[in-house]
Amino acid sequence: MRWLVVLALASGCAQILGLEDTKFDQKDAAIDAPGICDGAPACNSGTGRSVCGQIYGLGATAGIPLRTAQPTGMFCAAVGIKTGPCALAVTGMSLASLFDGTGAGHVDGTVDDCGRFVIPDLDAGLPDVAVVLSGIDVRQSASLVIGRETVSGADKDVEAFAMTDAVAAEWATQLVGSGPAPDLSAGYLIRYTSTGAQMPISVARDGSSALTNSPMTPPWAVYFGATPFGTIDPTATATGASGTALAVPGAGTFSLQGVRVGRRCSVPVSLQQLANTLIFVIAKMC
Repeated sequence: MRWLVVLALASGCAQILGLEDTKFDQKDAAIDAPGICDGAPACNSGTGRSVCGQIYGLGATAGIPLRTAQPTGMFCAAVGIKTGPCALAVTGMSLASLFDGTGAGHVDGTVDDCGRFVIPDLDAGLPDVAVVLSGIDVRQSASLVIGRETVSGADKDVEAFAMTDAVAAEWATQLVGSGPAPDLSAGYLIRYTSTGAQMPISVARDGSSALTNSPMTPPWAVYFGATPFGTIDPTATATGASGTALAVPGAGTFSLQGVRVGRRCSVPVSLQQLANTLIFVIAKMC
């Protein structure tokens, strides 16, 4: 199975998409078309803990929701088309199932033509999960929701990112121009957050100094400018205004970290680099 994953926190909550076909609060598209995709899907749950959010683009389309040409706010299965977000399937699973490659215990979700997704009732006892998108013409990637409450309920406003071959080519050109392309099929998309003003942060692993920004020699890391996961600045050695980075940490199990003046932060779980898988994660309190 080809996996595309995605995870991070976005905005809103809303009512157009529910967990069953009977949950719609569908507005009249002819009257309310400009706002038909406003908000996030309704994120209901039973005995488990659901995960819901929005799929976005990367590179030149960073921050833009992935939608069909004429969205209705309806589930893709009901719309009956297979383009844009409706060409994707969404699945949730534990981190263990992601990293061992089995996908054991996964839960299938739904996507609407606004690119909003719902994964209902994942095991509420799992503190850390991955949201997995699979589909045609997308790179395998995985995005992590870490430190969930282990009670029934919902993790809302989760971002997912569509990593295509076109984005990989765009980033490779920004890194090396017309030279040999670096391998962008595996690694991490990282967002660093802090309680104060965003300060320049460099990627590190396992207590080391900052990784090199030479993309032909793993481990390495490069950084985006003002737009999260938009344009790479090949000369940067730390995050810009967006606080985001692309890193290839290398083999084995590792701690993924961020370093700046007077502080070192870590993602609070052990991670691995997966072949042909791009993983998104948030490093908080940096």
